[in-house]
Amino acid sequence: MLALALFCAAFTAATHFYIFYLELLAYGASNFRRVFQIPPEHLPIVRAPFNNLAIYNIALALSASLGILLHIVANSNYLYGMANGLIFAALGTATAAGAYLWYSQPSKQRPALIQAAPALLGLICLALSR
Repeated sequence: MLALALFCAAFTAATHFYIFYLELLAYGASNFRRVFQIPPEHLPIVRAPFNNLAIYNIALALSASLGILLHIVANSNYLYGMANGLIFAALGTATAAGAYLWYSQPSKQRPALIQAAPALLGLICLALSR
């Protein structure tokens, strides 16, 4: 169960690293506009909110990544506890954000599932491990 939980956490982290890339580094590029369905004329208006969201996404991705790394190198219950806390926080946040997206924007159910499903599976597996 732990291996599956860590895999789900890694997938969640990778997803949010990619979203961070789109929202900050590739802002305005064709792949950004395609993924977020933003017309070119709206780019100046939505730049600040997307850059702000990028910070959330990089924090979530780094939390999950650090939790995974701590699980790999942990040699004490204290470090395992820290690792679990970081992973639970990251996966719980991703699950909540995906669930909110699903509820608030029915047209975005596919991205909501991509965000929430692996995170929720990871949470369940992590809770059932050890």
